[in-house]
Amino acid sequence: MAYLSVHANRLAIATLSRRRTVIGLAHQRQGYPSPTEDPAVREVWAGIRRSTPARGKAKTALWTSDLARLLAAIPCDGAIDEPGVLLGIRDRALLLLGYAGALRRSELAALDLEDVRDDPRGLIVLIRTSKTDQEGAGGEVGIPFASQPELCPVHAVDRWRDALRQRLGILEEHFDGALFRPIDRHGRVGAPRAGNGAASQLTPAAVRLIVKRRCAAAGIDPKDYAAHSLRSGFATQASANGAAERDVMRHGRWRSVTVARGYVQRGTLFTDNAAGRLGL
Repeated sequence: MAYLSVHANRLAIATLSRRRTVIGLAHQRQGYPSPTEDPAVREVWAGIRRSTPARGKAKTALWTSDLARLLAAIPCDGAIDEPGVLLGIRDRALLLLGYAGALRRSELAALDLEDVRDDPRGLIVLIRTSKTDQEGAGGEVGIPFASQPELCPVHAVDRWRDALRQRLGILEEHFDGALFRPIDRHGRVGAPRAGNGAASQLTPAAVRLIVKRRCAAAGIDPKDYAAHSLRSGFATQASANGAAERDVMRHGRWRSVTVARGYVQRGTLFTDNAAGRLGL
């Protein structure tokens, strides 16, 4: 109770909530009752939630039509040594994979080539670690082929892997390391990491900038969009198209029904909307 009170004005409510959960689990693992279930602690927590204003504004979800607009503005036709082409191929793959996989920016940045496996039905993506996977158990996400080739994440990732291997001049059997890598304006792929020779990878911050830059290039105001727009866009669009809440949560690896339901409800605002039965 004292811990919550002391940190209520120092930490974001989401951070404090995670720490509260961890404290409760730690007590239970040691054979003690969770202090978070104590009525006095629950009352303090409820008061903190009521009195703590929401910090920041949630980023706007990218719907499929928005994503198609971004992709249409990305130049990726031509030789991979032409300015912007390799960068465009990479960004198409990153945007489509992030959207179809409901991936967080940290998950996208952390992917290695070996984490993406071909399957007759599409791709199987291994998420080694994630924000909600405290034990590092990992998980797999299935990425199916799309009905529209220009919006297919499987084809986009395949093209990026082929283009990257050709650009680096690496044989298939020696092709490993980070999936998404920095590329400068001259088309040079990021240098190996210092010390271990492994290929450098994008940072989560770079993923955010890619989304914003591609929004701006497509004539979409980037102010309200970021990397999370891909993940929230998945949940919103899938829900609007009739996907069950449990399926959205499983694919996006949401553990909190409350968080996932926010996206689901936003996507179903006009699905079986009672206002549409007013005869207006």
